[in-house]
Amino acid sequence: MKKIFLMFLVVALITSLVMILSFAGCKTKTVAETTVAETTAAETTTAETAVAETTAVETTAAKPVTLTIWDWQNVENYLKAFDEIFALYKKDHPNVDFDHKVVTSTDYMQMLKAAITGNELPQIFEVWTGMQMADYHSALLDLTDIILKDPEWSDWVGKQASQLDVQFEGKTYLVPIDMWDVGVYCNNKILNDYSLKLPNTIDDLINMVPVLGVDNIKPLSSNFQDVWTAQFIFTVFIHQLEPKGTEMQMQAEKGEISWNNPTFVEACEGIKKMWDKNVFRKDAFARAYNIDGIAEFTDKKCMGLWAGGDWYTGTVVDAGIDATAIPFPLIKEGATPTYLASNGLAYATYPENPDLQVSLDFMKFLSSPEVSKIFVENSIHPAAKVPEGVEIKNPLLKQIISTASNYREANPWVYNSKVSTAITDGLANYILGKITVEEFLNSIDKAMK
Repeated sequence: MKKIFLMFLVVALITSLVMILSFAGCKTKTVAETTVAETTAAETTTAETAVAETTAVETTAAKPVTLTIWDWQNVENYLKAFDEIFALYKKDHPNVDFDHKVVTSTDYMQMLKAAITGNELPQIFEVWTGMQMADYHSALLDLTDIILKDPEWSDWVGKQASQLDVQFEGKTYLVPIDMWDVGVYCNNKILNDYSLKLPNTIDDLINMVPVLGVDNIKPLSSNFQDVWTAQFIFTVFIHQLEPKGTEMQMQAEKGEISWNNPTFVEACEGIKKMWDKNVFRKDAFARAYNIDGIAEFTDKKCMGLWAGGDWYTGTVVDAGIDATAIPFPLIKEGATPTYLASNGLAYATYPENPDLQVSLDFMKFLSSPEVSKIFVENSIHPAAKVPEGVEIKNPLLKQIISTASNYREANPWVYNSKVSTAITDGLANYILGKITVEEFLNSIDKAMK
């Protein structure tokens, strides 16, 4: 009986083992089949997602976009350079077209103000560094992290992206496109023909008046319709007279010191002295800088072009004029020769831009080595790095780039809009003899209250 029981137990154990192994085999098969099914499904989903994403990218890339760009750089070499830049960009972005609207600087200020007020901005637009940026920064896209977190872009544009010119309260709102040092371009042939030397002081300019006047030639171009050209003389005189001119001007803008102080008074009197001694045409306030001023110089109706910035080097050389660039003549002996230096053209965009990514891509492209090369070839001093091996063929631009840093370079901008308006309005009235220097400077203090 015991033997039978043992046999039964053995059979039961064997049967159980067989059942367990069979179940395990079925489970393994099920898991394998499930894994294969899941893998196939995952691969299918991934493939479908990749196709969908690729299609989306292709659709985005193929979407026609017209980038409208506003600025006031209506100088021939700039227009030519941008035509080349647009064509180069379109080679890799055939879906992108450009509408480049260029007007005079005076008209531009009103056009931009109306566009910001009416919320009708183009995708990309020039903003004047200084007061205009300070006024409009709240409507602009903060580019600080966008540029700094893009290693390629930040390398191209370098320290220019963190300069005071393109920042407000430590944040970058503008992409610097070009740079300039503003001085006077002197026509060497006129100097030689009349046995004159490069002017060192404003008294030298005054002494040229009777010599050049016999042929109705003025010592300097006359173009104060854009009152900033007169304001820049006021500013450069401050820097010539005061080693800490920038700090002094910023203190005055903040109301920490009065504008009616001896340094500012002397700077004003220097301009008035030149005006009264006929260094400029008497219709200067009716003449536009980037139309009448440059024409006066290229037509050889004045010895020196003010304000001579890098942007005009192509126009001057193309006109066949042999010119020498100098800082503005000193207000008096012993003052410090100074170039006003800054970024010139600088572009902004805005957060609600419907084509923001395309706009940013093109703005980055403007900082690229390929574009810097185009700028140099068109006699423009790029804010971004100039590629190695690119030759600067324009002799005037080459001279400025190589020599301007030998002098003091000072920031010309006013960042308080009330101050800027008071200066431009009051300075014209003071130069024309309608108010006294004290009334002019006191009016700036009053405007800040």
